[in-house]
Amino acid sequence: MSRVISAVFDNRDEAESVVTHLRVHDRITSERIQVHPAENAQLVENEGILPSLGHLLIGDSERRTYTEAVRRGSTVVTAEVDDGIAEHVMAVFNRHGAIDLEQRAASWREEGWRDDPEFASEADLPVNSSMAAGAASMAGTGVPMVDPDEPVTGPGSGLRR
Repeated sequence: MSRVISAVFDNRDEAESVVTHLRVHDRITSERIQVHPAENAQLVENEGILPSLGHLLIGDSERRTYTEAVRRGSTVVTAEVDDGIAEHVMAVFNRHGAIDLEQRAASWREEGWRDDPEFASEADLPVNSSMAAGAASMAGTGVPMVDPDEPVTGPGSGLRR
């Protein structure tokens, strides 16, 4: 049986390092891993990221919290894994900087954000997206993806022969 594990990261490099770890060390195929980056902030503002998170078996309120994280510049990583390694994957996410989303959402609520789709507040206005724009213009400068069957060594790969 499999589970979908998800986590939120404050920056794309942390998220990419998790993806690399899962692919190289845990042999999880790229088809079972999804990254929802801050570069999709425009998607969040215009169309919503909820449809892309639809595979998560969570309620709409929790999906809205993930959407808010992406809107604010974070990156969401999801991985479909076998039950036997789910705890390990959660530990990997934590070691690579996954944030405590409940705690972060609580601080957003203190600022006025509510996960109620009918409520609009000043906190719901678009945030400064310069970080997302900068990340988008620097595409590919994060941790490179490594094919676990054909690992490539080189700067930034974290691998040695």
